[in-house]
Amino acid sequence: MARRNAYPPAPPSTAPPPDPNADPVAELDRMLGRTAVPINVPPLPALAESLAEVPSRAHAAPAVRLEEAQPLVTKAITFSVTLDAIAELAEECKGLPDPASGPEALEDNRKARARIRDVRFGVEHRRKDLIDDAVRYQRRANDAARVLREALEKIENPIDERIKAVERAKEAARLAAEHAERERQQHAEAKRLEEQRAAQAEEEQRQRVERQRIDAENERLRKEREAIEKREREQREREAAAQRERDEAARLAKEEADRIAREAAESEAAERRKPDAEKLRAFAQRLIAITNDGPELATPEAGEEFDRAVGGVLDVAERLEAFGVRPRRSP
Repeated sequence: MARRNAYPPAPPSTAPPPDPNADPVAELDRMLGRTAVPINVPPLPALAESLAEVPSRAHAAPAVRLEEAQPLVTKAITFSVTLDAIAELAEECKGLPDPASGPEALEDNRKARARIRDVRFGVEHRRKDLIDDAVRYQRRANDAARVLREALEKIENPIDERIKAVERAKEAARLAAEHAERERQQHAEAKRLEEQRAAQAEEEQRQRVERQRIDAENERLRKEREAIEKREREQREREAAAQRERDEAARLAKEEADRIAREAAESEAAERRKPDAEKLRAFAQRLIAITNDGPELATPEAGEEFDRAVGGVLDVAERLEAFGVRPRRSP
């Protein structure tokens, strides 16, 4: 199978040739389609002359002389390949065979890769060259800015110190005012607390006096109540004693009346029983006489029995003799 020829080199770029005296940053903006915003900065000699007039002012910095900036010769931001060429290269690589299909297909893929790498390495080398120029340009820009900044700082610093002194004085005055206000508030708060404590002490004293008055009033009422209760109790006791005396007098009077009535009744009954009483006394005398004329007994047992019988007869005689003398009890 016939081998495929190597890919032809990329076509030359159709971009306009770069201007060797052009600003690399402006050239990059042009290539990327960006529009730079102009800044009106006076030329260095004019700026130096304006700064040279500053020492005539009070507290100004000494004059600063700036040399005329030398023109910076830089390379244009151009590369050996364009995006159009890269697009054409991509279209050509789409027709590469599968590297696994055979040795020739693998070799074609290797050559294509080597060609792409060569272009990429060229882009990288060109980028490094442009960066070196940019770094040198950045250093010179920093040096020029440093000289201008130092000259301006010599003017600015005394003014800044005066402004800061005024600001410090204002801050000190503000802090003093705040301190005075805090002391005033603390004094007012201490006075308020003192007045509050005094008012609280006065209220506590008033409540204590009121409690003492209430306790004294309660004690007076208690004593009055006890006195009233004592008088009522004594009155009740006197009334009860009088009632007991009346009851006792009534009882005694009743007992006396009952006694008189009983004695009258007994006397009347005795008068009624008098004839019978005389008859019973006479019979009792006969019974006593009979006991005195008792038989002669031979045995003690009979004597004892006779004595017991005689004792019973004598008791009957005694009761018969007492009839009409002592009052008769109701059965």
